[in-house]
Amino acid sequence: MLQKQALQVLQMGHNVFLTGQAGSGKTYTLNQFIKWAREHRIGTAVTASTGIAATHIGGTTIHSWSGIGIREEITEKDLEKLALKKELQKRFKSTKILIIDEVSMLSANFFDNLNTVCKYMKENDLPFGGIQIILCGDLFQLPPINRYSKELKMVVHSKAWSEMKPVICYLKEQHRQEDGDKLTQILNNIRAGKADDKDIKILEERILNSELKLSVEDTNPTKLYSHNADVDHINHVELAKLNYTEKTFQTEKAGKRALVETLLKSCLAPEELKLKIGAEVMFIKNDQSGRFANGTRGKVVNFKKESGWPIVQTLDERIIIAEPDSWSIKDEKGADIAAITQIPLRLAWAITIHKSQGMTLDSAYINLEKVFEFGMGYVALSRVRTLEGLHLEGFNQMSLKINPAIIKINDQLSKHSDLGSDRLSKLKPTAIEKKIEESIKSRGGVLKAEPISESKIEKSVGGKGKKDSHKTSVNLILEGKSLKEVAKERDIKIQTVISHLARYIQESEDPKTELIKFKKLKPSTKQIKDLKSVLAKNKNLDLESRYLLKELQQKAKSSGMNLSYEELALTLIWL
Repeated sequence: MLQKQALQVLQMGHNVFLTGQAGSGKTYTLNQFIKWAREHRIGTAVTASTGIAATHIGGTTIHSWSGIGIREEITEKDLEKLALKKELQKRFKSTKILIIDEVSMLSANFFDNLNTVCKYMKENDLPFGGIQIILCGDLFQLPPINRYSKELKMVVHSKAWSEMKPVICYLKEQHRQEDGDKLTQILNNIRAGKADDKDIKILEERILNSELKLSVEDTNPTKLYSHNADVDHINHVELAKLNYTEKTFQTEKAGKRALVETLLKSCLAPEELKLKIGAEVMFIKNDQSGRFANGTRGKVVNFKKESGWPIVQTLDERIIIAEPDSWSIKDEKGADIAAITQIPLRLAWAITIHKSQGMTLDSAYINLEKVFEFGMGYVALSRVRTLEGLHLEGFNQMSLKINPAIIKINDQLSKHSDLGSDRLSKLKPTAIEKKIEESIKSRGGVLKAEPISESKIEKSVGGKGKKDSHKTSVNLILEGKSLKEVAKERDIKIQTVISHLARYIQESEDPKTELIKFKKLKPSTKQIKDLKSVLAKNKNLDLESRYLLKELQQKAKSSGMNLSYEELALTLIWL
């Protein structure tokens, strides 16, 4: 399937599994969709299975977003506790689209738990509570860790997968490898479980003997190893060899402590970055102006006098001043809720294969002699653009192996995608546009795409943000607009508008006088009196509980009052 077709499927509101081999443009397509969804004001949560993957797309981990954390099972008691968390309530309420990147590392068990939580929080029995689910990733990447069993249980094996019935968008274009398809062919053969003697011979030609090893090391390619101990040792030893003054750069932090800690643990940027002139470094973030990409290699040649920032000479001899950049966790509207700022560099004599996922390298020195799981060799080999940029220290039998079960599943996914692509190509452009418009409307979005205004999002962590959002709603009411009109204009629920009014009245110095301004909204005197009586008879009601309106509605109904949630919330203001 082409990227354009996949984007159309996403925009039509289908649950989707966006997949394809390394370099096929999955992240690019995903980012295009995220931008589109936010321009149309559709609440979108961006998450990933790991912190590193999350920082690549400006999101958070799905474990943190969902509130599930490290739980293996979700009990009824867990659900009740999650439902009492106001931030979690707000998060689920506003989410119409949930994106999860790098799903190869999510277990079937977690995915089923997520389905349960979404249904409960959304109070909706549809798959995932009616949220559009977008899964992205390549099942040939590193699999989920299962502490209790060696049996492979990925998202495709879950009950939730069967429930959501995703449309498969298998991207088959190649935007990474650039060597006349030689390396691409080897990778495709590995994916198909058909790597033969010819492929092995080509890879063996990339193994360095002692003489070539010294020659290649002069060019300082990124070294990929399967174990952290090897990586840390190499970087520490190499930095210590440099006879220059060491400079230390500390990470700046902003936002909620727990979220900041999540960023620090997940981001490739070290909390304390130690550099010297001559240090081999790698940029770990894409530069918006295009000067460097995540994975661009270079060497520190000096430090700027005024600021002290590192001056890096890249492998293609460009000079770049490495200024501080930020990593953040965003809410569903794209506003930062936590951020860290650091020089976007890390020592790059060596990195782990796990941490190389998502990167594109011009040159890499790879040791596959200690590879210990299916797919690890494939992940490492697929990081480089060309065969000429691949330098092997060696590889073991596991290096080129892919789990046979994954190969079978991949074939099925590819066929499903081809069928979907054929069906989509037969639709008229006007029919596709109509389906996309219907999708936008069904989720309360706006048809005319516009950039998100600064008044609707937080400009920065700790900034003014949305603290006066309730006043905006109140001002629209005072202009004569109905609750429904205000909700539609602001892309929020009517109940949210009522809560804005309640906050405005609560914060005013003279609530009774302020209420006179909203006499058109005032419920009947009898309704106010009757509800007051219901509250008096049920003093044990928890007024802070998210279930207040549900419980109150039941109590009122037993007293002969048949009120909607909105009517109840509005009446409570006058009480």
